[in-house]
Amino acid sequence: MTRAVVPAASLALTALLGCMDAAMSGGPAPRPPAVRPAARAPAPAPALLAPEDAPAAPLPEIAEERAALPVFLEPPTVQVRLAAARPGKDISFTVHGAYRVFELKGSLEDGALGPLLAAGDGLKRARARAAREGVVMNGELLAGKSLLVCPRNDGALEVDGRRYRGDLALLASPGLELAAVNRVDIEDYVAGVLFGEMPKRFAKEAQRAQAVAVRTYALYHVLNGRVLSDDQGSQVYRGTELESDAARRIADSTVGEVLTHADRLVQAYFHSTCGGATGSAAEVFCVPAAGQVLAGAACPSCRDSPHFAWTRGVPPGVIAGLYNGAFGQALTFDVASRDPAGRALEVAVLDAAGRQVDRLPADRFRNRYNAGRPLAEQIPSAMIDEVRRAGLELRIKGRGFGHGVGLCQYGANGMAHAGGSYQDILGRYYPGAQIRRLYD
Repeated sequence: MTRAVVPAASLALTALLGCMDAAMSGGPAPRPPAVRPAARAPAPAPALLAPEDAPAAPLPEIAEERAALPVFLEPPTVQVRLAAARPGKDISFTVHGAYRVFELKGSLEDGALGPLLAAGDGLKRARARAAREGVVMNGELLAGKSLLVCPRNDGALEVDGRRYRGDLALLASPGLELAAVNRVDIEDYVAGVLFGEMPKRFAKEAQRAQAVAVRTYALYHVLNGRVLSDDQGSQVYRGTELESDAARRIADSTVGEVLTHADRLVQAYFHSTCGGATGSAAEVFCVPAAGQVLAGAACPSCRDSPHFAWTRGVPPGVIAGLYNGAFGQALTFDVASRDPAGRALEVAVLDAAGRQVDRLPADRFRNRYNAGRPLAEQIPSAMIDEVRRAGLELRIKGRGFGHGVGLCQYGANGMAHAGGSYQDILGRYYPGAQIRRLYD
């Protein structure tokens, strides 16, 4: 790595022009968003569930924040956390081809570049860690608590063996933790997420509906001041690994389109299979449903899903293990309350005498139960039809896969095969929402 020696008087100009070479060579130049939202306290995003083999993640209860609808002059960037290192630990990354490293001033959303700190041609297996004085990269201290690594070529970043478009921010915290965050064009992000969240074999109109939901969900959280994760805590993003010409065509065919209600972005939840009716965001996530947009809807189209109906057996002692045996070894559970569609809202945990020892949200219970278990043993959804004893074990019958709010992916595919357009699909699962194009 070669250091760049830049006269003090030219630092501002260098920062301004820093990545223009990338734009001239066909790669994206780093840029601030055309519209910067007011800072908000970050909150975790509810989990999304891929349709095939992805286990559910915890579903926290969050307060609704509906981002104001902006006007963009160009596609904005989104920020996705790829890796994190504890104090004293390194993050490893590679840049293929020419690059520059800048100090990053202000927040990542601001995107304001400071001095040029380093430049070179090819950076193989670089190692970075946080220090009190700044970020140490390959053993050399670079003055700055936050750095932006700007490749000249598109898709030249590599982190944990995966290639990414855009830039890489290295953000050091006061506690000397380091985060690696990919700043990437929203349309590249949509193309990279689409087939991580929906099977490639699904009908194109279902995929277009998914692309609009992915874009809306990402922009909603970014405009509320959040950095996305690259897993089901936000949306499954693997950089260029899951990109394809087909994914790019789907993204391009819906470019800039988002879901809105009352001139604000909708938090566009989605899931694999609802089991006959989607749920209300107000009841599942304890957030307002934005009119009828997230209030739930009938879904007759997901019966072809392999997850539409399921049965699970719970061996003796498993539920007691969730409580470390504090209430005895013979704990069972039952549905304590349901939403109008029949989805369990609360679960009552019962001891051997049938006394209630705990009562908690059904999704919280099932995610606690599912943690660390193979997919075939998990409780796939809170659409629980029956819980009964069968000898020493419990037998659970239910329907669906995922939290059940918003777009039902198998239902969308069923609608598409029946001739429905992606606008029809979005209209069913987000009733009352409008499709708006924010940019071309």
